Amino acid sequence: MLDDSNSILINTTNKTVNVGINKVDVNFDTALIHDKQFNYTVKILDASGNLIYRNNVSLTQLYNEPYETGTNITNITDINIDNTNLSINVTVNSSKAETLNITVVLAYNSSTISATEEKTLVSGLQNVSILFDNETLKSTHYNGSFNISTVIISQKVINTGYKTAEYNYETFAKTSYIINSTSFFVDTNNNNLSDYLGFNFTMNIKEEGTYIIYGELYDLYDNYIANFTQGTYLTVGEKYLEVYINGSEIYITRIDGPYKLLLTKLSKDGNTDDILYDMHVTNNTFYTDFEPPERPDLTINLNVAWDSVLAKTNLTFNITNKGLIPAFNIFIDVFDNSTYAIKNSVFYLPAGESYIFNTSYANTSDKTYYIAIADFYNYVDEFNESNNVYTTYNAEADETSGRIAIENGITTSVLTDYIIYTDQQIYVRYLNNIQMNGTFDKVVIQGNQTWAFNYNTTGEYYTGISSLYNNTLVIWKNQSLSSNEITNQVKSLIDSTKW
Repeated sequence: MLDDSNSILINTTNKTVNVGINKVDVNFDTALIHDKQFNYTVKILDASGNLIYRNNVSLTQLYNEPYETGTNITNITDINIDNTNLSINVTVNSSKAETLNITVVLAYNSSTISATEEKTLVSGLQNVSILFDNETLKSTHYNGSFNISTVIISQKVINTGYKTAEYNYETFAKTSYIINSTSFFVDTNNNNLSDYLGFNFTMNIKEEGTYIIYGELYDLYDNYIANFTQGTYLTVGEKYLEVYINGSEIYITRIDGPYKLLLTKLSKDGNTDDILYDMHVTNNTFYTDFEPPERPDLTINLNVAWDSVLAKTNLTFNITNKGLIPAFNIFIDVFDNSTYAIKNSVFYLPAGESYIFNTSYANTSDKTYYIAIADFYNYVDEFNESNNVYTTYNAEADETSGRIAIENGITTSVLTDYIIYTDQQIYVRYLNNIQMNGTFDKVVIQGNQTWAFNYNTTGEYYTGISSLYNNTLVIWKNQSLSSNEITNQVKSLIDSTKW
């Protein structure tokens, strides 16, 4: 392998060698090289292709004597031909008459375009022209000078370093093309979550007709996000077109931005007029900035019944999907405050349905504390991830466990879009002008309805506030109950009084 300043030349020779010292010649055509001294590497393979020897990079001797250099370039010029072609004119000095391919490579930004033509050369100096057509030049979307990085004459690679005049791709455009694009976010309900990611394309339309713009959205690591297709009728001139990607499509990928238009294509009548790669990158954003799709919503209820005679606890679990779509692969974990733990799972739970299972636990006491958790590892993407835990005691609830039990009853009730307040004071004025106020352990509000709950323990007193007849205000107050009893009463009250 010979390292020339313009290229790497590789040649191989097959030879059967004997034990001892052998001489093997590997020849390179001097018409393909330029330098007078070269770095080279030698590899020796056996008949099976296994490497048995390789030298480090070595340096040849200096070759000062002239050698046949083949075809060379003495000059390059460029010219715009009627806004239809860019002509690269190359002056070639050929050592012999021959027909071969000549390729010119134009470099711009971090990309290249090339054109190849077959030419018949005579011995000596001559001019050859390589044409770049208008569609190739338009596809660059580039304004400025091109670097002629390489000219390839047959197998000979020649680096030129020539820089062309400045050209504007729009000068050569004969068919429609995309000028640029911007991106924006659309929040239709002002909840600080984007319902759509939009793109605004500016296009130069050369011929009236129905156009289709197609795009593919990726993240910066080339992970696919979504695509779009938008068709519309456009007249001649500079036109604008907005397209939208549904925010829920981005959310379900769980891939954060920024996002890029990896590919954007403009077509008419089934023919591609323009195509761009990596043309636009959005602002930095996260998938959670977009409106999520409809999701399941899991709640779990645990009913505890302690048998004091048998010292056994019977547990009944009720897991409900309060969301709008089914949930899959739901794992349920239950723990007590000692060593007890069980697991269960539900493969499929439709929206609005429940799954109930029972188990018993021997050698228990009325002081046992239980925690039931649905979807402990958050495998299910839910509308509300905060209502998956249920706690309860066998024994009479104290102030803390009573409040937990009240909230369990709220979260397992039919309420969906609600707000819970703790230690909330309520002021009521009745039609007979009697005014009352009191502080409640928990208050929950949904729409125009309010439920207030007080679980009284030692030293606490009931408020005098009572429910309103139309259930705009519903009051619950009680004492000396287990956590399970509190939860069931709260849930039942809400379910029976919600409009």
